[in-house]
Parts: sequence; C-alpha cells; structure tokens
Amino acid sequence: MAMCMSIQEVHDLLDNISTLIGGFLYDKAKESLEREREATKLSPVTSWNVLVNGLIQLSLAEKSYMSLMFLAHKSFLRKDSSARVCYEALSLEYQRVADGLTDTTLDLCLLRAYRQLLHFVRGRLTLLEFYEKLWLVGSGKIRGVSELTEQLENFASDQEANFDHPHLAALKAVVRYEVRTLLSMLRTQEQLETWQFLPALMSLNEAHTHLNKFSACVQSRETRRLLFRRASQEPELIQWLQRLRAALVATFSLYFREVLSAQSSGSEFKALCAKTAADHFARLQSFQRKMDAALVALAFDGTEEAVRGGLGYRHPEQRVPPAGQHPKPYPAVLCCSKSDVQAALWPEVVAALAEPKLELSSSRVSHAWLGPSAAQSAFFLAISDCLTLVVVFDGRRSEKDSYVTSFMLETAAALRCSKIYHSLRPGAK
Repeated sequence: MAMCMSIQEVHDLLDNISTLIGGFLYDKAKESLEREREATKLSPVTSWNVLVNGLIQLSLAEKSYMSLMFLAHKSFLRKDSSARVCYEALSLEYQRVADGLTDTTLDLCLLRAYRQLLHFVRGRLTLLEFYEKLWLVGSGKIRGVSELTEQLENFASDQEANFDHPHLAALKAVVRYEVRTLLSMLRTQEQLETWQFLPALMSLNEAHTHLNKFSACVQSRETRRLLFRRASQEPELIQWLQRLRAALVATFSLYFREVLSAQSSGSEFKALCAKTAADHFARLQSFQRKMDAALVALAFDGTEEAVRGGLGYRHPEQRVPPAGQHPKPYPAVLCCSKSDVQAALWPEVVAALAEPKLELSSSRVSHAWLGPSAAQSAFFLAISDCLTLVVVFDGRRSEKDSYVTSFMLETAAALRCSKIYHSLRPGAK
C-alpha cells in the first residue's frame, strides 16, 4: 500500500475484515491484518495503523466472545485477556483517535469508521452485561425475564438505528441475528410463563428463523473447510442458543400438551415429545406413579392473566373473552392423577392456592393440608407468577419430604431453563 492511503482502501479493508469476522473466520482476519500491518509498518499515517491494530484486537475479542469465555472465572495469577478487557481498551482507543481527527475528506471517512466501530464495541460490552444478567437468572438471583426482554428490545432498536456503516454490514448482520434470536426466545419464555399459546408459538418460530440465519453465517464453504475437523462447526454461542431453544420447545410441548396432542395421534405425539430435549410430561407421570401420588399438576393463576392466557388460538388484541367464556380461576394446565381423582381434588387445590396463608414461593416448597379433615398432603412451588406446580398425596405426609421437594425444585429449574442460563459461565456451580 502506498504511504498515503485513500478512502477506497479504508472501505476495502473494512469490507474484507467485516466479512471475515462476520463469517467467524477470526484467525484468517488476524492473519490478513498482520500482513497489512507489516506492509505499512513504515507508514507515518498513525490513524491507519491504529485502525489495523484495533481490528486485530477486535478479531481476537470476537473469537473470545463467540466461544462464551467472557463469563469464565478469572485466575488470580493469570492476566485477564478476556473479551471484556479487549472491548474496553478498544472503546478508549477508538474514542481517543476519533477526537484527534481533522475535517479533511479522508479523516471524515476514518471518523465515521471509528465512531461505528466504537458503537459496535460498546454494544458488545452491553451484551456482555446482559449475558451476565442471564446467568444470574439461572442462579436464581434474578427472577423472571420481563425486564431483560425490555432491555434487549431497546438495545436491538438502537443497533438497527445507529450501527449502519455500509462497509461493516457483515458485523451488523451477526449482531442482528444474535439479538433477534435471543429476543425471540426471551419473549417465548415470558409468554410461556403467562400461558399464551399463539404468541409463544409465533415467538418460537421467529427464534427458529433467526437462529437458522445466524448459523448460516458459519455455513460458507470456506468456513466448513477450516472447521471440518472440529466436533461441531458452530461457535459455542450458537450452540448455547440452540440448547435454549430446545429447552423452550420442551416446555412449550408440556404447557400446551392438550391442544398439541389433539393435532396428532396419541402414539405419534408421545414419540414427538420423546425426541424433545426433555420429556417433562413423562417425567411427571413417572414420578406420580412411582410415589403413588394422588395428583401431580400445573395450575394457572387466572385471576390476573385470564384475559390473555389459555389454550388454543386467540387474537392478540382480544383482551376480554366472549360472553359466557370467562375461564375459572386456577385451571389445570396439565394433570397426572389416579383415575377420577382430579375432579374431586381440584376444588380443594384451588381453595388452597387462593388461601393467603399459603405464601407461595419460587425457591421454597410450600405445604398445606387439604380437605375438611386434612386428610391429604399438598405441596406447592411457584414456577412463575402465574404457574404453580402442585403435588398431592393421600394421607398425611411430612412437609420436609426431601425426595418430593427435590423433585419439585428440579422440575421448576428445568421449566425455567435455569440450567441453560447457568451454563453461560463455564465451571460455575
């Protein structure tokens, strides 16, 4: 390259490196940039050198980011070279260089490039903090994903509006697919927690579409050739998103078992559920039979969400059910029980759920006696604000039954996708 760079050379560099990083070819991007740095090491154009060196660091940071190493535990004796440190350093450097540029045509071209790259790395830092919050959801330190969904929606809008450099299009595509996939999944979980069939189904389909586009970035012939020896061709982040989607599909299959099973034969539906990431209904049914429980069920709190939640298809703007179709409070989402037990026991379960003394908790199993003579033992655990796991036994049973409480806590964690979120931090306990 000549000692005096041109605007076209800046655009060509950004196009090339954006395409390589956007295609997950981080090592190739780094090699290309190092050759460029070697060819121009005697150049006095400092802003160009900073651009090349910054892109080298960006390729390393992106490789670390996509491998999910940004939440790994830091060693006390080892220098922290995580993606977070790289992005923070790049943010400071890009801001410093941008502030020193003049109003020449070339500097204005570089100024836009630096500002867009600065927006990108600051966006990555925001996403790092977001994944940290998702890990906290998995750890039980943050309950629910509603606030996180709103935060991610605002972030997605900002990225679409302000990260628009035409020569960084491949980088924008990667961010778009990642954020839209994750956003669709968080919406799905939020809608599952309020038992909304059609919105959850549509969000799952959106997640599938965006995730396929995200995965397609890896599927170029060159990428496959370079990665064919690995156990999986996809980066860890994409694999994690695939596991999260699989977990949501399994939960969806449980919550809407009644309406889904009506669309196929019993044996076909059973076979389809067995292929999901977790056959929750089979597990609940097995527990009910093994423990000889009178009833194992999920109850939906219809007192607040009745106008939205429920089975089947409903227009999203329909807020009030048609006349005569107001649902009863606490309908059973599903139930595994002894024959003809549900009809007799359910009024007692509803009465217990409506009792303020019950003090439902999402982290601790509550206990109550059912019936006028307190002849049955009932255990309750809140899956979400609207869904409660219920287990009822004939006869009096200790409220400290460790097997029952452990089973209920494990079931709740699986339905909330807690283990998936917790796995964001390698080696976390």
